Amino acid sequence: MAKVQRNESIEPGNGHVSDTERNVWTISDVNRVEKIYTYNEALELAGHGRYNIGLLFTLILGIHSLALEIFGFSIVVSGATCDFKLHQSQKSILLAMPYFGSIFMSYPWGYIADTQGRKKSLVIALFGTFVAAVVSAFSVNWVMLAVLKFISSSFSSGIQSPAYTLVGESCGKRYKNRYMVILTSALMSSFCIYMVYGYFVLSLTFSFDMGLITFTPWRLLTLIIASPLAATLMFVSFLHESPKYLLNAGYHDKALSILKKIHKTNGRCNDEYPVKKIVINETGATLRKANESLLKSLKDQTVPLFKPPMLYRTLQLFYLTVVVYSPSNGLMSWLPFLAQLFSKDLAYSGGSNETQGLCSMIDTSQSVQTVVGGESCQSSVNIESVWIGLIQGVFFTTACLGMSIFANRKRMLLIVIFIISGGSGLICVNVTDKISSIIFFFGMILDCLGIAIVFSYFVDLYPTSYRGMASCLGVMVARAAAVAGVSLIGEYMFSQCTVSIYVWSIFILSGIVASIYLPPDKTGKE
Repeated sequence: MAKVQRNESIEPGNGHVSDTERNVWTISDVNRVEKIYTYNEALELAGHGRYNIGLLFTLILGIHSLALEIFGFSIVVSGATCDFKLHQSQKSILLAMPYFGSIFMSYPWGYIADTQGRKKSLVIALFGTFVAAVVSAFSVNWVMLAVLKFISSSFSSGIQSPAYTLVGESCGKRYKNRYMVILTSALMSSFCIYMVYGYFVLSLTFSFDMGLITFTPWRLLTLIIASPLAATLMFVSFLHESPKYLLNAGYHDKALSILKKIHKTNGRCNDEYPVKKIVINETGATLRKANESLLKSLKDQTVPLFKPPMLYRTLQLFYLTVVVYSPSNGLMSWLPFLAQLFSKDLAYSGGSNETQGLCSMIDTSQSVQTVVGGESCQSSVNIESVWIGLIQGVFFTTACLGMSIFANRKRMLLIVIFIISGGSGLICVNVTDKISSIIFFFGMILDCLGIAIVFSYFVDLYPTSYRGMASCLGVMVARAAAVAGVSLIGEYMFSQCTVSIYVWSIFILSGIVASIYLPPDKTGKE
């Protein structure tokens, strides 16, 4: 015998149900009541398999494309040195462009990700970045190259945050932290890859007159670096929108349909997907209103992040973002020039590892301060720099994959990273041989391994309605910190090396204090 039952308060699990979900009518027989699942329960029932692995590899390619676009530009600048007769100040301006563009567009990308969807914002960002990057290969002067790099990086700032958010909202709790760390390994491995690209491409000697420009190897390198963006764009078209975003936006049936497709793709087609009703079990989850004005919508997406109870977490995560990004991105951007400096110093000393640390090599070398002229101009990458890049890439990628084993101990990992990174910086300026100083210098750059951990907190500690905006504002803060890092390191690393490294090391160690107040590991909360 069937009966109609009105449930005034239905609680899925131990979670909270919003007012809009309290009054739910169900039709059942005496012995059967339709169960309501939380989103996390529904996602776990969708399983883990082919779809999640495909999602991971697609976004690895996307993060790799982003890294090539930002960090690989330093090799492009090296290659364009002779064509555009670049001075040190012009190099600094060019190297800062990827970060200025990210700062300019990070806020709009946060709004787009939260109101239009993670996948849609990712597609737009990839397409815009690819087009601008390809056009930049045909720049007629360094100013045009800088402007186009600003445009391409404005689009690329919309890649990282949606990628991490899409993983966090499409993979179960058991895998998402591990996958975020693996995504960071793609970021870390990019250095050795673009160094290899640069070595082989910039060693070519072709030159084609095309009228306004001469097509030389650095232009080909720019096109090669842009190619993964097109491949990622193609693969992203096969991915689904975040079901959690759709559910939060009021598209319950679409979210449920995507979860069913994920369930089927993951190889569970023989089992019926049992979920019929889903609710978002989190504080602060609100439906987006379609008829709101743009300014009102922007305000509603932003202001709550800077008011209690989210204000404290916002300031804490922004500070940790600065600690992670400012030193590491600054050092990474100048690493090709430091690698060439190191290799040249080894060549001048006949390969001997004489008593001379990193700062001594910088202080005694004039190569970084050389004004580029006809015969002194160098646009190629030497083999020693490639070996340094390969060692760095393998070391960082291995460290990231090792971290993935302990991905659920995020706070502990972040504290350990800061201790190793800051300690390596303090040791780096006190060792008296070249090889050891370079090793500890790499240890200092390990600070960047905290990127995945910090961004996983942006996914975990904010409600779905504000997650995209919080993450993209985090990217904006990160890029602003990176600009400061690139500028300060470029200004002082080559003139006040010892003091500069001491200051950066202490700043990195300050991240330990902020990390202590993060939520404890393995609390079982999301």
